[in-house]
Amino acid sequence: MKINPDLWEVLSNPLADADLDAANVHFALAPLSAQVIGAQLSVESSQNSIRVRF
Repeated sequence: MKINPDLWEVLSNPLADADLDAANVHFALAPLSAQVIGAQLSVESSQNSIRVRF
């Protein structure tokens, strides 16, 4: 699994400075969508897994 920490940081920190292209825009949209439904995202990562909850 290839993990780009800058992209995953955007999920938990919408103000994170990440250069997002069209293929990665969902990283910026997920926190906004969660906010609309009144949820908060939680991201946990380890060497071989990533867990995203809301």
